[in-house]
Amino acid sequence: MYFDFALIGFLLALNAILVSMFTYKHAKNKTDHQMSVVLVSLILSLSLFPLGWIHCWHWSKKLPDRGFIKLD
Repeated sequence: MYFDFALIGFLLALNAILVSMFTYKHAKNKTDHQMSVVLVSLILSLSLFPLGWIHCWHWSKKLPDRGFIKLD
């Protein structure tokens, strides 16, 4: 069986870019640390393929931050 590892690497990188873009779009106005959310999505997408999409789905379902005071 023949595997073209250059093509597989290219497809993984393309997938990581798409997941990062969608996560950036979905995390907008929902967190103060948007770049760290995108970075986590990028790392998950490159290391374990479906986890990046699951992380993106999580941020798409999250409600926007309304500016309420959070008591920790």
